[in-house]
Order: sequence, then structure tokens, then C-alpha cells
Amino acid sequence: MPSVALTSASRNARSARPYKVGSDAIINFNRLGTRRFEIGVGIGYRDDIGGAMEAVRELFVADPRILTKPAPGVWVESMDTSSVRLVIRAWVHVSDLWETQTAFTRALKERFDVRGIGQPSPQQHEVTMRQAGEAAGGQPKP
Repeated sequence: MPSVALTSASRNARSARPYKVGSDAIINFNRLGTRRFEIGVGIGYRDDIGGAMEAVRELFVADPRILTKPAPGVWVESMDTSSVRLVIRAWVHVSDLWETQTAFTRALKERFDVRGIGQPSPQQHEVTMRQAGEAAGGQPKP
């Protein structure tokens, strides 16, 4: 069966056929021996975004398993209701993926703690409504 081998900008190998096999192109994430991991983290609105991003970059340099090509990066992804969301992406060898990603996540949490950068939880507020004439204990007033 004829096919064309393609490599996308994100370094994922794709095999394209002149007709559909199943429903789409087949993506082989391991063919080139590297994988990208992605970690999302939220920081408080009052925290220093530049300081948080610098802490991430320091961890890139500190871990020799993180590849320099393609370059790892950290970006501001969004502003959620309770945090500013950062996205962290880095490439590693396939055999190092899980260990590097989990170690990086732990090191990031510890680095943020040392620098006083918070990871806020979503805030929820409970509102209790009472009907007119209802007492505090839930019983109607006599």
C-alpha cells in the first residue's frame, strides 16, 4: 500500500495514504525517539509571573534529561477565575518521559514553595436562601 512519510513541526511522524484507513492519518509519537511532555500549572494573580517563569527555566537547565533541541518553553496560557495558567513544554528521550515529567512536577512545586509562588485552589462560595418568614433554624415563625 503506497504511503508518504511526513514529520510535522511538532516532530510527530505521520504516515499519509492516498485514501483513508480507518478515519485519519496514523501518528507515531515515538518514531524519532523523543516525546514532548506538557504540564499546566496555575499561579496566583498577585504572584510574580516573570519570577515563576524564571523558576521553570532554571529547572530546564538543571535537568540533563530535558533536551535543548527543540527548546523547552513556558508560556502564559490563560487567566482563569482564580489563577494565571502557565503551560510548560519540554522534549525528552522516550525512555525518560515519565521519570522526567514527574520529577519536574515535584521540583517545580518545591521551587515555587521556596519562592513563595502560590498555586491557588478554585474559590467556591455557598449562598443559603431563606423564604420570608422562615426562622434561622429552618422552621417557619409562629
